[in-house]
Amino acid sequence: PGGARGIRRLAAATGLPELPLDPEYGTEIPFARASIRADECIGCSWCAKACPTDAIAGAPKHLHAVIESRCTGCSLCAPACPMDCIDFIDAGREWTDADARTAKLNHEATWARRVKRAALEDARLAGRRNASGAKENSKKAFMADILAMARAGRR
Repeated sequence: PGGARGIRRLAAATGLPELPLDPEYGTEIPFARASIRADECIGCSWCAKACPTDAIAGAPKHLHAVIESRCTGCSLCAPACPMDCIDFIDAGREWTDADARTAKLNHEATWARRVKRAALEDARLAGRRNASGAKENSKKAFMADILAMARAGRR
């Protein structure tokens, strides 16, 4: 991400020399956004889970779609798609600093929401574990009471 422009900015910020992009780590491509081929999408939602900016919307087992204004073109969704039905369409413009700021805000909001959701799920599961533990303890207490009454009745 960032291409030659990003390399220039990193070199200026770090004081290190500006080096060309190593082709072993990728090549610079134009800014492109994801597009899902609707007729091939099975609604598995793996792409949505892989997206760091919540740019893919849909419901499980239903068509998913890309919210263009949120898509950064990072391509993390493509390898997650088992149907290989995600294409990248040239956005027809350069990636801007405003795009980067918006993407950063979207990314932070996405991860904050995912962390909150995971914490709520952990709390819910802990509550169920505690409830089942209490239920198990009450069963044991009930059985102990019955055994005690049976023993007392024999005497």
